[in-house]
Amino acid sequence: MVTQIDYLPLSAVLPFLDRKTLYRFQWGYAGDNFQKECDAIFDRLVSEDRKQHVIRLKALYGYYSCLSEGNEIIVFDPTEEKEICRLRFPRQSTGEKLCVADFVSAREKTCVAFQLVTVGQQASDYARKLYEADQYKEYLYWRGFNAEVAEAAAVFIFDRIQKELKLPQEQGVRFSFGYSSCPNLEEQDKLLALLESEKIGVSANDCHQLIPEESTAAFVIINHQACYFVL
Repeated sequence: MVTQIDYLPLSAVLPFLDRKTLYRFQWGYAGDNFQKECDAIFDRLVSEDRKQHVIRLKALYGYYSCLSEGNEIIVFDPTEEKEICRLRFPRQSTGEKLCVADFVSAREKTCVAFQLVTVGQQASDYARKLYEADQYKEYLYWRGFNAEVAEAAAVFIFDRIQKELKLPQEQGVRFSFGYSSCPNLEEQDKLLALLESEKIGVSANDCHQLIPEESTAAFVIINHQACYFVL
């Protein structure tokens, strides 16, 4: 069953936002004396959003029974009898020769959670208009803010999944396509279809990248041995 959240308050996800990543990586601040300045910018953007409703957070997440077969994870429908799709993953050629599918049982159906969050097209459009108006610094602030809010929303949903499954905080790994353990971005299309991403206005382009850009898709494996690794 998939849960749809059509309104996720910004205030609910801000505690999950990594300000260090926002300030240093997204906004490009360096050194040791930028905290006060960045905090003021951060507070201003939050205040502006409260007035203009730039960010419109939405989310989908759901639980499916799965089995593994070789390098694939087989996803079943709610009856647990019909196969919906197969997610395919590469395997390490050296070392432990790990594959993401190894973390899902091949014998007994295992719960895998799938999630999708977005800040909404309006947030992307707002940042783009700032760029087109030559307001490059404001564009940088908003584009970075939108990206980190999307990530914070993903962590918020991940936290909810852990609580609903009654998992300890250290259990469960959130994988996203396009990263080291599962780099095949085209597999993400199956996740979007599974969650019916169009319900919250999310799609993928011909390169399998998410639209709106500030959206995040992932799946959560609860196996104690699940971990990130590099191919």
